[in-house]
Amino acid sequence: MRCLFIGESPPGREGIFFYNPQKEGPFRKNIFGLLEIDKSGYDGLCDFKRRGFLLTDVLKCRVNKEGKTIPRNVTRNCLEILKLEIELLSKNVKKIVVLGKTALEALKMLGFSEPKGLSVTKNKGEIVKSQGFEIFICTLPFAITKRYWDTPEVRDSLRRFVRYA
Repeated sequence: MRCLFIGESPPGREGIFFYNPQKEGPFRKNIFGLLEIDKSGYDGLCDFKRRGFLLTDVLKCRVNKEGKTIPRNVTRNCLEILKLEIELLSKNVKKIVVLGKTALEALKMLGFSEPKGLSVTKNKGEIVKSQGFEIFICTLPFAITKRYWDTPEVRDSLRRFVRYA
């Protein structure tokens, strides 16, 4: 693996999650669009893996947040698993793409000090170095945040960042 994408949580809708090849959700569709993966389903997921990408979520369970932010205690409960995932992958992965506020906050809670004081909206497209990783800061790629990630600066810098991972 070359690059770890860290999202927020599995989606609330049954069966629509990133690695399910039978159901294409908007999250995977948008990630594939950003990465210029023009295949869908199983072929698209194979291309994602072949390029050296992996996706995990901060939260390991579905959370119905009803438009609100995820409570910090929910994030804190899942941190140990995320920490172990990062440790296990650290020999092969040196780049992390933070997808959203929850992912950025989780890294801060795990002791990544350089992202402290940064936000995904104000610092979108920025790259920071912390604990031996290069970290690309981005919002979750959904319609509501399209104005942040669907700009040439952010989109093109993400593509450059992962291309040379």
